[in-house]
Amino acid sequence: MLIYIINSCEYCHTTITDLNNSIIENIDPKFVNSIQADKGTEIFISVINEVINLILVSIDNKWNVGLSQMIKINWSALENCGDCSLFVKQLVESIRFIMEFMRSKLVKMYYGTICTKIIKQLREKLLASLFTIKKFNENGANQLQIDFIELKNRIVELLASPSNQGSVKLVDM
Repeated sequence: MLIYIINSCEYCHTTITDLNNSIIENIDPKFVNSIQADKGTEIFISVINEVINLILVSIDNKWNVGLSQMIKINWSALENCGDCSLFVKQLVESIRFIMEFMRSKLVKMYYGTICTKIIKQLREKLLASLFTIKKFNENGANQLQIDFIELKNRIVELLASPSNQGSVKLVDM
């Protein structure tokens, strides 16, 4: 639903801007200064920003389970490294549906904006969670590195558009 609100607001913003330009082109020059659509377009941009913030809050809440799993792992007692940890799968799966839906339905410009914000948000949450881990041994550090690399790869794969791999530039984690 939120994605449709963004798309509708973008359509209205574009339509008002185009209408404003058309009126200015066709109106008597002495009335040009009295034609202003800025307030109308600002409202739609404001709504878009609020909806993007709601999406980010929703995604942020979905990550809490996976991040709490990461914190609960006893990184100082790991005896060996292996496949990626369960928390990586939980983090990715928690946002898979919404990201795939947004990728297919959302205006590309706003999809790129949201992807960039998601990456920044995840980076901040991962760092905050990492700093809560008191101790870890060499195997724990190696496993955490494996997990973070796998998480980065899965998130980038999830966020990138399959039809235009690389068309959405993502910030480095």
